[in-house]
Amino acid sequence: MKAPPYIYIEDGGDDNWLELKLEYVLPMGSMANNSMAEYKLKNGILQSGATGGESWNPLESGISVLLLGQKSRYQIYNTDDFTYDRDTFPFQFGYLYNNTDFPVNPTRGSSQYIGYSQDFSDDSDVSNWSFIEFEARKYFGLGDSQRARQRILALNFWTGTSPSWNETVNDDGSQWSKTILRFSREQTWEVPIE
Repeated sequence: MKAPPYIYIEDGGDDNWLELKLEYVLPMGSMANNSMAEYKLKNGILQSGATGGESWNPLESGISVLLLGQKSRYQIYNTDDFTYDRDTFPFQFGYLYNNTDFPVNPTRGSSQYIGYSQDFSDDSDVSNWSFIEFEARKYFGLGDSQRARQRILALNFWTGTSPSWNETVNDDGSQWSKTILRFSREQTWEVPIE
């Protein structure tokens, strides 16, 4: 049975989630000779040990990381009208280039991430979806002031697309989507596109 064209359930149910992530620091840039960075701080402000921020070149500066992740989610909700019972097991592959001086609290530099997610679930309602995303961040140090030991202007950009996006146009001209956009925001209902 198709769920109603709204996404709201008020009833008891189960929602189980497991997330595994493997990150591999590539031996290049600031990590060419060391697998761990050593930062020296004073009152929470970086004093030495910056791993990037000077030049944008993954071979010379910054930290490059390959990411492999797997998420598992199983949901079941029983209501008087319908039962929602789904599972999904997407894999995620990504590359992060963090060229900031101090990744925990950057004052200069940039970072970029590109990722690809694909679900290989057997459940026909939620299987065979994919998602590509890109994120870029840029940090500008503005120095200190009378009230702050450091001031930073941070800019962030994120975009994504789903190559598996699937729209259906019915005979009456109404449009429906049955595609999952992203694991963390997944919806498998058929919903009208207005």
